[in-house]
Amino acid sequence: MRKCSLGLMSYKEIGAIPKDRAVLLLPIGCVEQHGPAGFTGADTILAEHLCRRTAEGLEDVYVAPPIWFGYTAYAAFPGTVSLRLETLRAVVRDSSAATSHTASVISSSSTTTAPTRPRSSPSPPRCAGGTG
Repeated sequence: MRKCSLGLMSYKEIGAIPKDRAVLLLPIGCVEQHGPAGFTGADTILAEHLCRRTAEGLEDVYVAPPIWFGYTAYAAFPGTVSLRLETLRAVVRDSSAATSHTASVISSSSTTTAPTRPRSSPSPPRCAGGTG
């Protein structure tokens, strides 16, 4: 089976990736509430799983290590870790710029990880690709 997760590859293996045609999937999640019995890392775990399953079935597709901390509108709940929107954007920009892949695709399984409205918005923001 082909290795596709950069976090499980050596720097030599990563260096051998054909960057002129490779696509890098970047899973982003949130550490936030999912009800009284849900676990706070669900969004990141799901985003990484979906990226890994996608990459396993496609040639020249790789998965970057996940970004665990995103933006969330649920900051009032215990255990929630939320970045400022501008910080998340900077992390995504810097992470994508650090690679020389042909394309980077961002995958989020949270409905609030990549908001389209400012944090002061009265209702939780939505994002493309979210499951909620």
